[in-house]
Amino acid sequence: MTENAVPKSHQVDNTTRLDRYPRLFRGVREHFLRSGTLTGLKLLSFGCSSGEEVETLNRFYFPEAQILGVDVNAGVLQQARTRCVDPDFTQFELFSEATMVQKGPFDAIFAMSVFCLWPQTQGVKNIAHLYAFEKFAQGMLLLHNAVKPGGLIVIFNANYRFADLPFAEEYSAIQIPNVNISFVEQFTPAGDAIGGVNPPECAFQKMTSDVSAACRPERSAGV
Repeated sequence: MTENAVPKSHQVDNTTRLDRYPRLFRGVREHFLRSGTLTGLKLLSFGCSSGEEVETLNRFYFPEAQILGVDVNAGVLQQARTRCVDPDFTQFELFSEATMVQKGPFDAIFAMSVFCLWPQTQGVKNIAHLYAFEKFAQGMLLLHNAVKPGGLIVIFNANYRFADLPFAEEYSAIQIPNVNISFVEQFTPAGDAIGGVNPPECAFQKMTSDVSAACRPERSAGV
């Protein structure tokens, strides 16, 4: 990768595994249990890779939810479709904005280790030339538009902070105890390294259905 190259996807590493974030998944399940809405949920695994996250959500946490996995990589999606997941409750699609609109809106969207360029950004003082905040914001806007009012955006291992997004004030952070600290370094919107420990907030509840037309991206943003 050249210094100024920006990949079509956000994260180019497809590494994943079954039940990778158990405390986080359990905390989201408990949130919906408290709300009395565990059945009939629509969930999105954004950047689902080879399907382990969809399988995890279906088998261990949300067996009665409709779960969609999307990714820009057709090869890993083919692997995902061969996994032992419940075809009545799970499906996989190649990412497109049209699919997001057609299949949504969602009660919860999981973007786990998606909105980062790792390990390329490790130890870098400024990542604007590698992974610009604008690309992150464009991708996050897709999720913002696809989640229901009252629904959750769950984001973990991201290079940028949710709080810096222009629509962040429309959300309230949901406290999930004992979540592991993200190992991915975070940066300001200008791309400068922040340093220190990343904030523990990783689940955000949408408090309004309003979407600012001024925030809509001019072009598609990949997973």
